[in-house]
Amino acid sequence: MKGRPQKLRLISHPKVVLVIAGVIVAIAIACSGSVVTGVTLADPQFLNHVDCQGIDTRPLPAEQIKLEYRDIELRIGAEIASEAPQRTQGFMCRSEIATGTGMYFELPAESIRGFWMFNTYVPLDILYLDPDGFTVEIATLAPCPRSSGEPDPETDNEWRVRCAAEAEPHAPTDHPYLDVLELPAGWLESQGIPLEDAIELLVVIRR
Repeated sequence: MKGRPQKLRLISHPKVVLVIAGVIVAIAIACSGSVVTGVTLADPQFLNHVDCQGIDTRPLPAEQIKLEYRDIELRIGAEIASEAPQRTQGFMCRSEIATGTGMYFELPAESIRGFWMFNTYVPLDILYLDPDGFTVEIATLAPCPRSSGEPDPETDNEWRVRCAAEAEPHAPTDHPYLDVLELPAGWLESQGIPLEDAIELLVVIRR
């Protein structure tokens, strides 16, 4: 004859309850990128190229950012480049940038130096922002891969000098900026925002 079933008391022990609760919370955070970063983006896609072998392929934290222009309001998912190595790499070696996404650069101080396209393979619209998020300058830059040149390809130094020279005419030298938002070239205009009319009227809002 079977004895009476024993009640399970393990789950009611205070320490066990706390451990289980902690595990549940940890799982919830791990499974929901939006809890940690505000938005979840697809993993970035990188080129398998000899000049891209040292690129950091880890995804950056991401946030939802709002863009306001006249009566147009857009929301995008933006990777946040807040550390120096992240800002240096930017969109280097990306094979594509998904529609409705971009990269937001947090800078340590105001600057008038323009961004460049060294080792970058996707054309970009670059929005230079003042401390209030207003766009003070916009530049559309073409990719700047290494020239294959004949008989020899560019050296690293030649390559950097050329990319810097190509970007220099587009630097916001008369308009100091604090932060930068990079978007796939042409995306803003596809949403009804003409670049030539966006300066001082397009506002980028993080929170």
